[in-house]
Amino acid sequence: RIPVLVVASGAAVPAGKGAVLILEPEASFWPVVKGIDRLILGTIVLSALGVTAWALFLTRRITQPLTDISLAAKRIAEGQYDTHLVYDFQDEIGLLARSFNQMASRLRESISTLREKGEELEGVLESMEEGVFLTDTEGTFLHANRAARRLVPSLEEFFSLIRPQWEEAIREGKTVRLAELEFLGRSYHVTLTPLFREEGGVRGVRVTWYDLPRNSSSARRTVFPSRI
Repeated sequence: RIPVLVVASGAAVPAGKGAVLILEPEASFWPVVKGIDRLILGTIVLSALGVTAWALFLTRRITQPLTDISLAAKRIAEGQYDTHLVYDFQDEIGLLARSFNQMASRLRESISTLREKGEELEGVLESMEEGVFLTDTEGTFLHANRAARRLVPSLEEFFSLIRPQWEEAIREGKTVRLAELEFLGRSYHVTLTPLFREEGGVRGVRVTWYDLPRNSSSARRTVFPSRI
């Protein structure tokens, strides 16, 4: 016996006419079937490899640049303002990288400008004959110039004398003046000026004072340590 493949068509045969029946041994068509199976399997494997390669490509082109941008932003937040991304892609990732570099450059310039202005301000304060110190709204000293340390031996004790007026300057948001304050045998004219944020609200106080002559005739407003 020889296994055969029967190929038939379900069609009606007119009366008086015959039909053709094709018989094909199985041995002749199994190589074709196996070839088709191998073709399908090869197609599946190639598709899987293609999807994997595409996933790796997307990881490199999208995920990795986003990770690099996140790390660069962290470095800038830590003060490394010279951080720069190198991506020449002509797509959204490249545009994002270039925008990030522009932002970092502007931030670097702004920080440099602020530092220069801070140095200039510090130079002005240090050259003043009047004593000057700055505080925040919690009473923490932010800066004191050389004259401040020269005019009074203890800024903390001096500050305790003017604490009520300092609180008034913060509470009212206006300048408060002491025409004459006696401290350790010397007289001072003191001005307390509130400092404001750009969006409003007091962020600190600038205290300025100078030594009054012994024969000063200005109106007296004396604060004694025993009354504080």
